[in-house]
Amino acid sequence: SGMVTGYVPLDLEYISQLDVDVIVVITMGSDGREDSETFVRSFADQPAWRHLRAVKEGRIRHLPGELFLPNPGVRVADSLEAAAKVIYDEPADG
Repeated sequence: SGMVTGYVPLDLEYISQLDVDVIVVITMGSDGREDSETFVRSFADQPAWRHLRAVKEGRIRHLPGELFLPNPGVRVADSLEAAAKVIYDEPADG
């Protein structure tokens, strides 16, 4: 199948058809904000992505890699709280 255990392969065509409400970006290193801003620009410049509702409405959100990569471990509660804030547009702490 070519699928790595625990991961679902998502291709550009499939994601494009979904017309998602929110795109969540998780990056490694630093706090990832600069990488997220690069992703936002990339999505807006990519013809296959720019029609998506999430891109048109600027709903591309960042989650800190340290809470999610490779797994949240003992910080799972922090990870779930961060994900909920991003998904439901709650203001970030600090």
